[in-house]
Amino acid sequence: MSGSEKTVADVHAGPSIEVDETSELVDIKNKRKILKGRITRAINSMRESLRNNDTNIRRIKRELSEIKQDCETVRTLNNSLYNLVLSSETVKLDKWDDDLLFTIFDVEEDYITSLNRHNQSIRSPSPVVVRRKFSRV
Repeated sequence: MSGSEKTVADVHAGPSIEVDETSELVDIKNKRKILKGRITRAINSMRESLRNNDTNIRRIKRELSEIKQDCETVRTLNNSLYNLVLSSETVKLDKWDDDLLFTIFDVEEDYITSLNRHNQSIRSPSPVVVRRKFSRV
C-alpha cells in the first residue's frame, strides 16, 4: 500500500470509530434513562404504599429488592460512561450517581421508619379497660 492509500484508509477509519463510540454512548445513556425511569416509578409506588400504611411487608421488601437490583445495573451503565466521555463531563456522571444513591438511601430510610411505626403499633395495643366488681359490705 502506498503512502497516499494508507492516509485515505486512515481518514475513512477515523469517523467510523467515532460514530461507533458515539452510538455506544447514546445506547448506554438510553438504557440508563429507561432504568432510571423504572426505578423512579417503583420508588413512587413504594412511597405511596408507605404513606397509605400498607402492611404487606413482603411486597414492599420485594419492591425494594428490585429497586436495588435496578440501581446496581444502572450504576454499572453509568460507570461504563466514564470511558466514553470527556474528563470535564465526569463531574456530571458523579453527580448523577450521587443523586441516585441518595434517592435509594432515602427510600430505604422511609421503609425502615414505616417498619418501626408498624412494629410499635403491634407492640403497644390499646389499653384494656377492666371493670371490677365491687362488693358492698
